[in-house]
Amino acid sequence: MHTSSQVESTIDADLPVIKILLAESDPVEIDRIKATIDLDLHVGVQIVKTYYQLIESVIREKYQIVVLGKIDNSNYSEIAKKCHRAQKDLPIILLSSQGVIIDSFRQLVKSCGLTDVISRDAGNLNQLLGNLNTIIRDRLISQ
Repeated sequence: MHTSSQVESTIDADLPVIKILLAESDPVEIDRIKATIDLDLHVGVQIVKTYYQLIESVIREKYQIVVLGKIDNSNYSEIAKKCHRAQKDLPIILLSSQGVIIDSFRQLVKSCGLTDVISRDAGNLNQLLGNLNTIIRDRLISQ
C-alpha cells in the first residue's frame, strides 16, 4: 500500500483553493504538463504516479479536477467510478496518446464517466488549458 508521503505535492500556500490532481507516471510528461498548467493557471497541482495514489488522494482530499495521464491501471471506467464515489461531480480529463481524438473515442470516454479526452501532443495542451479554465471558472461561479 502506498502512503501519502509518496505523493508529490506542489501546492503553494499563496495559491487559490483550486486544486488539480495530475495522475501521470512518466517524469518527462509530468514536467511538461505541470509546466504548461503552472505557466497559465494559478492553481495547486498535486502529482500522483500510480493508480493507488490516485484513488487514495481523491478519497483523502478534495480536488476540483483530475488530469488523468498514463498510470499503471488504465481501466478508465473503474477509475472514474472510484473517483466519483469519493467526489460525486469531480471532472476527470483524460490525456490520450492519440494525436487526433475521433468522436467515437470521445463518446466512449464520456460513457466511462470521464469529462473529456484531449491529445497529450504538445500542440494540444492549449486545449487542456481551455478545458481547465472553463471548469475552474464554472466551479468558482457555483461556490
